Amino acid sequence: MKVATERDFKANPSRYLSGREDVVVTRSGAPIAVLTPVMARSAGQYLRGMRRALTGAGITKAMALKMLEEVRAGRREGRP
Repeated sequence: MKVATERDFKANPSRYLSGREDVVVTRSGAPIAVLTPVMARSAGQYLRGMRRALTGAGITKAMALKMLEEVRAGRREGRP
């Protein structure tokens, strides 16, 4: 899995999109997007990749679950 800052991704998208790896785009050190190549993947593979991305960004399981609940409740509109 590749990690790119938002600025670097905007300046060099082909650098990150040329392979068959997921790309995590970050802003101020926090993930804002995960780009996944179009190909068949199992749910387990996708979830393992998400876990690596979140762990790499310093987001704990508890933090991720709290953010998910906030999104579901509509409280994170416009927040990173």
